[in-house]
Amino acid sequence: MNAEARRLRLHLTPEIKETGMEDLASKGGGPSRFSEFVHGIWAWAFVGQGISSATTFGLVVLAGRSLGASALGVVVIGLGSYFMLLLIQRALVITPLISSSSTLVGSERASATRAAVTVTLIIGCAGAGLFAIIGASVGGPIGDGMLVFAPWVVPALAQDLFRSTLFRDGRGRRGSITDIAWFGLLLTCAPFAVWIGEVWAVVGAWGVGAIVAASLGAVATRVKPAPFLSAQKWFVHTAFPFGRWLVLQEGSFVIGFYGLVLLLTPIIGAAGLGGLRAAETIFAPMSLVGPALVLVGLPAVSRAVARSRESAVRLAVGISGACGVLIVVYAIVMIVAGSRILTLVFGDSFASYDALVIPMSLWQLALATGLGFTILLRAEQRGRALLLAGTSMAVIALVLSPVAAHVGGVEGAVWGYVAGAVAHLLFVSWFAFSPQKVNRS
Repeated sequence: MNAEARRLRLHLTPEIKETGMEDLASKGGGPSRFSEFVHGIWAWAFVGQGISSATTFGLVVLAGRSLGASALGVVVIGLGSYFMLLLIQRALVITPLISSSSTLVGSERASATRAAVTVTLIIGCAGAGLFAIIGASVGGPIGDGMLVFAPWVVPALAQDLFRSTLFRDGRGRRGSITDIAWFGLLLTCAPFAVWIGEVWAVVGAWGVGAIVAASLGAVATRVKPAPFLSAQKWFVHTAFPFGRWLVLQEGSFVIGFYGLVLLLTPIIGAAGLGGLRAAETIFAPMSLVGPALVLVGLPAVSRAVARSRESAVRLAVGISGACGVLIVVYAIVMIVAGSRILTLVFGDSFASYDALVIPMSLWQLALATGLGFTILLRAEQRGRALLLAGTSMAVIALVLSPVAAHVGGVEGAVWGYVAGAVAHLLFVSWFAFSPQKVNRS
């Protein structure tokens, strides 16, 4: 064991040791370590991510049922704008923080976290101000959506940072409690929002939960914001060199998503697009499974990289294998009962889209198989490799999905998704197993 590994072992928190994260990283994962994914901090990651998704879903349901379709459109616009800002914050702050500080100890780790808090507050305040200016200037559904979310942007971004920091430190239960509190406050405030009957009240129920969740996270981490100059130095020299590539990668995903909507709508129509989105909701669990595994996997793989690249690769393979097993099990359930679940949730008019379960399961399996390797590349901060892999997936899907949709309709469009995901898998696998030295760019 090298000196760095001994230093990490001495400073791992008791909770990390209890969850088996250290043992999982050092032994490299794999099928024999699959049990680590179903207890301890790994289980808390699924709990937290599941509750977080339920909070978003609950906001959408609350707005739609209490205020109607037009008000729901306003909420969706504002929520989408917030998620765009959240993607930027994760790319520029959270992922660089976790990948660079998971191997730090004591004051070094605390200093990095304090700097990240300051940068997050700056991004949040800038985003809130931008939302308010655009909202006041544009008006209409777009302006209203941004205005009602503007007051809650800062605590929402802060909660995401604190939650990720707590999971980095092996305190998954505390991190998940912030998600549970957010959801609980939404449920508690929902009757008052319905009674008021305004969009601002419904979004306010979500926002109050964000404030409470962020406050709990701040108390649990006990980290104060760093002075501006210290935060600026950390951002310029540590976060931005890697974060800029992640922003470009996320940008390619966003362009690819909206590009596909524009290209597919004339081919499969609005009804086909709606059926596609409904089927994704039921048949595509990676939107939940992926973030949950990243939450714990990124700090674990980052620590493994500090020991040896071989152990990090083994752990990445273990994560990909475990994720693949989960997706296969889920796909089997959906093949057996997915049609009934789809019509139960969305109605009988969506019954014809149950055939999408096969291509969507393959799409999800390709994404799952590449997840561990993507986490490894993030841990090594190989930004160019991530950008190339992400861009290849977006471009291939943009080219092949419309062509396949002309031939096979909605199902053909999904096969274009599969092709893009397979290309992404090939790229991240190649980079993960490449013998080159760690390239932090």
